[in-house]
Amino acid sequence: MCLLIYIDESGKPNELRSGPFVIASVAVDKLGADNAINSVRDFVGSVSQRLGININEIHTSDLVGYSNEWRRRRVDISRRVQVFNDFAQLISGLNVLLNIVVVRALGNVVVRSPDGVRRVGCAHIFRRHSIANQYSILQ
Repeated sequence: MCLLIYIDESGKPNELRSGPFVIASVAVDKLGADNAINSVRDFVGSVSQRLGININEIHTSDLVGYSNEWRRRRVDISRRVQVFNDFAQLISGLNVLLNIVVVRALGNVVVRSPDGVRRVGCAHIFRRHSIANQYSILQ
């Protein structure tokens, strides 16, 4: 089985005191990738049309932080919560594996190397995907 793994990060690994550094990944079997990509693309298109906003992707900041496009169109919290719930339902029906690693500073930790923080986060992501692959979680 060939896995495609998409990785994205959020936050600043060299500024852990101001907030966590998050690495998220989605793994999908190569054969199921087109279905997953098309499903997400269709979902984003339907949200864009339903709410009357011009978007090509949805970020957590859109749902939680109320980004500029969503603010300009005055998309209220109840509608943003509904988008989140609908997206969670969509993802749960796809044959994908989601992983999220959160790196936080504890106490007076000083980050000497932002790349080290990224390496630790990525190592955890790949370890989790390796375990999932070993136990054939994606089938």
